[in-house]
This record gives sequence, C-alpha cells and structure tokens, in this order.
Amino acid sequence: MIHDKVADTLPHTPATGALHTDLRELLATFRSQLANPLLARIGTELLAESSRDRALAEMLYTEVTAPRRRAARALLQGAIDHGELPPTLDLELATDLLIAPLVFRMLLMQDRSDDDYLETLTTATEAALKAAVR
Repeated sequence: MIHDKVADTLPHTPATGALHTDLRELLATFRSQLANPLLARIGTELLAESSRDRALAEMLYTEVTAPRRRAARALLQGAIDHGELPPTLDLELATDLLIAPLVFRMLLMQDRSDDDYLETLTTATEAALKAAVR
C-alpha cells in the first residue's frame, strides 16, 4: 500500500546548472510531498512503528527514504562535477543536510514552510554544503 502511494511521488533531480536553483527546486518538491495530508496524519506514527517493526522500517527505507536520498545525492554529485561544490564533499552528511531540516520542521514540529522559509533554508543549506567536507 505505501509503495502505491509513493511510487508516483519520487522526486526528479533538478539540473538547472545553478546549485541554488537546483537546491530550491528539490526542497520545494520535498516540501510539497511532506505537505500531503495523509503523510501529515500518519508520518510520525509510521516512524514510531518502524522502530518496533523491522519489516516496516526496511520498506520505508527502500520505498521512501532511499529514492529521495538518491535524488539528493545526484544533485550534489552534479554540483561537484560542475565545480559548485568541493570534490571532498561528505556526500552522506550533505544528503542529511539537504533533507533533514525540512523533514524535522514539517513532520516532527508539524509546522509549514512558506516560500520565505524555503528560500532561507536553501541559502543556509547551500552554505552548509560548501563546508561539509571530509
């Protein structure tokens, strides 16, 4: 059932040629997904239950988390390839920086993120990414 709900929402990887714009587009995609009323109602419950149910945790990782992390990593790798991010970027940390703040704000705090917040988050994430080196 969850697969059917998320299969059509897998994010594309923006490739505008400008890191800031690509980050903004990907964050906007994540924001619209997190704003889904069904996810808002059951997202935290699924996360809590996944800590007790290994099969659910694996399915959530495979169907929800991993594809979004791949999209984020592809964006980051593109920025590295174009010289916008350093080649020593810690891709795991950078992926966390790109995804976690918005998920925390919208799922755990149950707060919305308007366009001003998203723009500020984009700018802050871009700066953090440039410092997330090994």
